[in-house]
Amino acid sequence: MPKGVEVRVLLSAPSKYIHRSISLMEINIRLYGEYMSALDDKIETIQTLLGSLTWRKIALMTTFLAVIGFSYALFDNRFAVYEFFGSARNIPAPQAIKLSKSSISSIDSAVAQSEIVIAIQITLVDFQRNTRVITYTGIDNPKVKEIYIKFMDKAPTELPLFNTDMINNERLVNLVNGDFICTPYKDTLSAKLVPESISYIKTLCAGPVPPLYGRFTGIISIYLSREPTAIEVEQVRGLSKNLGLLVYNNDLR
Repeated sequence: MPKGVEVRVLLSAPSKYIHRSISLMEINIRLYGEYMSALDDKIETIQTLLGSLTWRKIALMTTFLAVIGFSYALFDNRFAVYEFFGSARNIPAPQAIKLSKSSISSIDSAVAQSEIVIAIQITLVDFQRNTRVITYTGIDNPKVKEIYIKFMDKAPTELPLFNTDMINNERLVNLVNGDFICTPYKDTLSAKLVPESISYIKTLCAGPVPPLYGRFTGIISIYLSREPTAIEVEQVRGLSKNLGLLVYNNDLR
């Protein structure tokens, strides 16, 4: 076979492979380009999503912190808020409410039958006028009754509900929220108004009238001759609840 022919054959085989290699390289380059283009699109989509989520989180966190701050400020100034919304605004006084004979009889009977209870008092409140009015007081102790009558002869018909006494205001807020509270009598507003009664009364327990959330109308105060035991506290709590419901159903609904 002539050498020229042999050379052409030898050269034609690599040429074929070179052509194939170039074609595969072009395919790979094209595929790589498509892959990188798709990857760029995905990265851009992810960046956009992350940016959206980041700004959304920032907005939510800002709103959350604002709500927390407002709630804290409102709680920290809750007494001022109560006092502001409960302050009198030249609103005429409502007609005085007198308890029914049934309610009075139940109160007097509870005082007479208890060894520790000296007096039970029903006070009605008016948030719009920021006032409290003593509606009825049942007293079993003659000395305490004498002191009380002297006080009432000079006392105004209405007393402030919320005032500058923060302890009194906190106690009222707790009562509005439905709590039952027992406090050393010497620390109460009653002791400040009637200091002579401190010799006879040692503890003042109070509950809402009625003992139903959202219907706060007044306060039932139970004056005790000594500090009650844990069992007596629960007994006084039950008495407060029962009388509070009775007065509400008989006279305030």
